[in-house]
Parts: sequence; C-alpha cells; structure tokens
Amino acid sequence: MPCGGPDLTFLYNDAHRCTTLGVKHPWALGRPARDVWAEIWSEIKRRIDSALQSGEATCDEALLLFLEASPSGGLWPVLTALVCFNAP
Repeated sequence: MPCGGPDLTFLYNDAHRCTTLGVKHPWALGRPARDVWAEIWSEIKRRIDSALQSGEATCDEALLLFLEASPSGGLWPVLTALVCFNAP
C-alpha cells in the first residue's frame, strides 16, 4: 500500500482496487492510511512505524488480516518499506 507524507496518504492503482479495496473505492484514494485500514490498523501500524524508524523493510508473508472489503479475511503478504524520492 503506497502511502506518502506525514499522514501516510493512501494511493493505489486498479490492481490494488480490485484485490483488496472493494467498497472502499473510490473513497480511499488520498485518505490517511489509518482511516482506510481502520479495521487492521492495530496490526499494521507497528510494522509501518518500524520501517519509518529503522529504514528497513519488513515482510509478513502469511499475516491473517480481516479486511472490511473482504469480511471473510484472507492471507495477505504485508510488506513495509521506504521509498525515497529526491526532487531534481
């Protein structure tokens, strides 16, 4: 889930929309990630904080997350990593 800025503004493409967002599209675009993923925020926040603080990626290949868009849950790989862009 690509996010940017101090509020971790949520961005996504059509592939992500189809697989995980469901009814949250188009509402989710440009919203803080904590609002978009409120139902799993307690599970992913510490992973995001760790990547932001350490600069190192984390990966949980079989983390069971129950997404609002998919109430039956699912196994979703969770990768947190920093991507830095430098303006010219």
